[in-house]
Amino acid sequence: MDVMNRPEDRPGVAAPPRPVVVSRWLWIGGAVLSAGRSVVRLADRRALVDDLTQAVPQLGQDEVDAAVSGTVLLGLLLCALVLGGYVLLANRMARGANWARIVLGVFGGASVLFGAVGLAAFGAGVTTDLGFQFGALDVVVGVAGLLLDAAALTLMFVPAAAGYFQRRPGPLR
Repeated sequence: MDVMNRPEDRPGVAAPPRPVVVSRWLWIGGAVLSAGRSVVRLADRRALVDDLTQAVPQLGQDEVDAAVSGTVLLGLLLCALVLGGYVLLANRMARGANWARIVLGVFGGASVLFGAVGLAAFGAGVTTDLGFQFGALDVVVGVAGLLLDAAALTLMFVPAAAGYFQRRPGPLR
């Protein structure tokens, strides 16, 4: 299978079942959504400066600027790394690599668990009590990410996909 899920001329390689293909795109979509959310937060330099000056008021303006610039750079690098990792894992999973399915299962399970706990805490008002502020867009994006991860996770383990991940001899996919 190529990137667009078209069969390649490779004899003996089975095409992934539909749930695996959909799961792959859901993983990639969830990673893009998460990266986009992070980039939007990092683009709000004023909020980053305000948060830092509130947390450490004794810093000078040069120190604040340097710290915020470093935070933005590190954040963007981490976004790119995580996005690339999810794309790599999703592609390997779609090729039948069971190890990639397991890694995505662990990451997805943790994401769904922590996302559900976070939404429950938000609904109970705990996040506000702790000083966190979330807008409606944050909640919508959080719920969308949670649903994408839950669907992708589920589709990897439905019976129609299980046979695709049976141990097969050959190189690491």
